Amino acid sequence: MDRIERGLKDTRHKYLVESIFGGKTVSQMRCPECNYVKDRLEDFSNKTLTVKDFKSVEESLKAEVKGEEISDYKCSGCHKKVDVTKRTLFAETPNVLILHLQRLVFNFDTFQNDKLNSHFEFPTILDLKPYSYHEVLKKEGLIKEKKGEEEENTEEVKPKAAPEKAKGE
Repeated sequence: MDRIERGLKDTRHKYLVESIFGGKTVSQMRCPECNYVKDRLEDFSNKTLTVKDFKSVEESLKAEVKGEEISDYKCSGCHKKVDVTKRTLFAETPNVLILHLQRLVFNFDTFQNDKLNSHFEFPTILDLKPYSYHEVLKKEGLIKEKKGEEEENTEEVKPKAAPEKAKGE
């Protein structure tokens, strides 16, 4: 991908790869003490999925929405050291989604990488809506919907922090 982008850099097609494979994720950190939320917007051209301990693409994506706990993180909202939850959600999906399966895991007993050869299921049709920023926040009650006469408008209820752009954007 990088080689193709470099080759197209000085042409009128310099944004071709980004327009086909480019998407955005939101890395979200949430403080349980003060409910401060820090969102960071990041570009991606392929999405890495964890294979270890999961049976399918959907299970791996659900785990990303659920998130992981990070201990002793200094919250920007309450300025205390707390255990925050970090998760990743889709902000913008690409036209073509490339999934990279993380099948290599480091074995601390042998100090080598081991390859996982377990069965990992792919659906025929993958619906990314349940893993999207808007849908997850709506489901959690952080975004409410108002119904208009013709179309549905959305309005944020509790914005805690605007998404930050990742370095290099």
